[in-house]
Amino acid sequence: MISNAHAYIIEAQDKEQSYQEAINLIKNKVCKNTSCIKSIEENLNPNMASIDGYAETIKIDQVVAIKDFCSTTSINDQPKIILIQGIENITTKAANTFLKFIEEPDQEILFVFTTMNSESVLETIQTRCQINRFNSQVENTNIYVDDLINLNPIKIP
Repeated sequence: MISNAHAYIIEAQDKEQSYQEAINLIKNKVCKNTSCIKSIEENLNPNMASIDGYAETIKIDQVVAIKDFCSTTSINDQPKIILIQGIENITTKAANTFLKFIEEPDQEILFVFTTMNSESVLETIQTRCQINRFNSQVENTNIYVDDLINLNPIKIP
């Protein structure tokens, strides 16, 4: 069973990291055994559908297909899982079709969207999701000995 939010945006520095963080979230929210974890990792879970918005723009026919998939009965009493990579690449028409579905799903559904920049995701989608950011842009803080000496010269008597 899913606890807390049912719709998430995963923001990371690149596609691979956002996908991996999304898979980790899905496993943590849905799986109770190793067979479930393996089926998620290998993209073989029968309750999971995905769209790669990085490969092409997400269009309304894909959203309709996702809605149809979610209208079928879930297997093993697990929630349906929708993973959409590159959610910022959804057309406005497709997004509008998707919004009510995110707000009021017919059954237990976990929505996970990935992006490299959550600010580029339509605000109407952002407001319906919990945003998890994994962008750790740590600036280079290496300090070299020469720099320290120049900052605090040591005077030898």
